[in-house]
Amino acid sequence: QPSYSNLGYSLLGNTLGAISSPSGSGSYQKMVQNQILTPLAMKSTGFTYSSDVLSRMAIGYDANGNPQPLYLEGWGAPAGQAYSTISDLSVLVSAHLSDYWSSTNRLMSASQTRQYMMPRWINPDYTVFGSPWESAMENSYLVRRKGGNFAGFSGMLSLVPELKIGFVALFSNSFDEYAFADASWPILINAFVQTYISMQPPIPSPQNTSLYAGVYTLSGNAASSISIYNGQYGKNILLINILGMNVFLSYITPTRMAVYIPPGLQACLLRDTLAIVGQYVFFTLNEDGSVQSFTVPGFAPGAQFIKKVS
Repeated sequence: QPSYSNLGYSLLGNTLGAISSPSGSGSYQKMVQNQILTPLAMKSTGFTYSSDVLSRMAIGYDANGNPQPLYLEGWGAPAGQAYSTISDLSVLVSAHLSDYWSSTNRLMSASQTRQYMMPRWINPDYTVFGSPWESAMENSYLVRRKGGNFAGFSGMLSLVPELKIGFVALFSNSFDEYAFADASWPILINAFVQTYISMQPPIPSPQNTSLYAGVYTLSGNAASSISIYNGQYGKNILLINILGMNVFLSYITPTRMAVYIPPGLQACLLRDTLAIVGQYVFFTLNEDGSVQSFTVPGFAPGAQFIKKVS
């Protein structure tokens, strides 16, 4: 079972730093400067505490409000000795989000970034370890979190690349940064999802939805139903229950519709449910325009769902 290790990160950081130079004389600090800080123009981030840096640096306090002296890690610097600003770390978050989605990458390729974001170990309480993330689930999204404490200081960098949002928080005291993240993300994600839902165009519906509503049988047994939905995703929308799954129907023609799930809900769904998204539903109509049956060949090949006549 994995466990966080400052010694492990110090050893790894110093090893990578040494081999980053052809002569073997490189350092972790130089490697980070050359590969991250300089490319991202993070000019207020570094490891050397010059008189200029010290004059602009916040004072750290312990839990009782007592000022804390500056403590430098020395060889253990890779585990926590860098200084930075909210502005610089926001640039780092933006680079992570950009690399996750864009083909024009700043630090890593999109595939490297996705691998970097992947969970490595799921704990019994559903918190997740990654490299280097200590993540948790919130509203069906995996929130990547990296926090740390130093004498008199705490910090948190956290993001959800699937939603393209993230935040940075720095504290000049011994603050529980993970509790802060746990309290912040429900507010952020719920607001983001609700705003996203409100921006979605209405789901197209046929002029007469009642023609499609009813119970449908498969081999003589009730296997599906279509109802008329009125709620936060719109009004007078066709909602189909097929093989136990409830999904919307997006109208194309009287005989063809597509299974639709609002993007904001897709992260909440099981993989089996996502398999039906975008599938075409073909309706057979009677001469009077009433619905006789439907098929979903891409999802249930050969199955014909026949409308039950009351």
